[in-house]
Amino acid sequence: PQTEKIFGGGGGGGAGSALKTLVADSRTAQDRFNASSAQSQKLRDDILKLESDLEEKKNSYDAVLKEEKWLKERVDLRNLQVDSLNKRLESGWEDDPNDDDNEMGKASVEANGVSNSD
Repeated sequence: PQTEKIFGGGGGGGAGSALKTLVADSRTAQDRFNASSAQSQKLRDDILKLESDLEEKKNSYDAVLKEEKWLKERVDLRNLQVDSLNKRLESGWEDDPNDDDNEMGKASVEANGVSNSD
């Protein structure tokens, strides 16, 4: 309430009425202050928890990115190995002594004096 209304004339209630108005307003203000303080504390706690959760998620994300990179490299390597083995199965080994079209294989047999066709 405005000060003029509380202490000003015209109401005829005097100091008793003014005191009653001030006490009621003080209670209302105190109740609102308590509620506001509680809400402020709750929001502060929520923010701290969210910041903590965010930090945890960032750490988890970093770990997943590292694993993802490592796994991609592993998958790429395995694909290369599978392709190489499939090519060898289709075309033979470079150093296969039994492969007549393979000069390296023939040289190996001649150098070692060993032949698998015996």
